[in-house]
Amino acid sequence: MAGRFRLACQLGGARGDDRAIIRQLLLFLSDTARRWLEELPTNQIHDWVDLVRVFEGNFKGTYIRPGNSWDLSKCKQKSGETLREYARRFSKQCTELPHIPDHNVILAFVSGTTSRDLVRELGKNCPQTVDELMDVVANYAVGEEAVTPQCYGCIKHVHSMGIIIYSKHP
Repeated sequence: MAGRFRLACQLGGARGDDRAIIRQLLLFLSDTARRWLEELPTNQIHDWVDLVRVFEGNFKGTYIRPGNSWDLSKCKQKSGETLREYARRFSKQCTELPHIPDHNVILAFVSGTTSRDLVRELGKNCPQTVDELMDVVANYAVGEEAVTPQCYGCIKHVHSMGIIIYSKHP
């Protein structure tokens, strides 16, 4: 980001003048960052390289790193979680992780679900996009809900064979 800002300033006419570029930076900083920069001891920053080093050193700990496909691959369907619940949670996490290619999203979903039938179907008819994946998932979720008993107050147990059992007693 620092390099892009400097390039933009140079294209705007501040060619090679680091002091002019640093003055321009003040216009784009948050109040906290601007106050920090203005209160630095005199002669601590002589050029752009100094500014980047000192700025990154001060604010590195406050930076929230955007997620990546590795983070998405850790999203697993929980025991007792319906396919629809998992799909919602997975989709929410996808929206928080920008720029992940469709094939990585599909792979992460398939490796994270516990629905063997869904995985088998996706193996036969491989979706090419996340939209295609979610269409298949939505259809499977409807089917799952159709066969799930409507048992209010029931407790959901997952048998060791992966069979879901509902009962009124724990």
